[in-house]
Amino acid sequence: MSGKKTRIVSGLIGLGLLAGLGLRLKEVYQERERQKVLAELRAFFSALGEIEVLYINSFSSKRDDVTGGLVMTDGKTYTYRYHKGSIDFKEDLT
Repeated sequence: MSGKKTRIVSGLIGLGLLAGLGLRLKEVYQERERQKVLAELRAFFSALGEIEVLYINSFSSKRDDVTGGLVMTDGKTYTYRYHKGSIDFKEDLT
């Protein structure tokens, strides 16, 4: 009976470790994707001038659909929507 309990406990520990590893790999993948999107946004908007602040609305952004805004050093502000490599933006005139 003791050997059976040991195998069960070992199996549960192994499953826990696999689940933890899976979650960590998912976080790393999501961070790489976020950095890739930020690099694409910076490259796109750098044609309009020097970027002072670039931000993402994380509460409304999903993996393939990212929204946010940026402020240029000349004071102009823009809002954008990034969807699968396509960037739609407009100047904030307020």
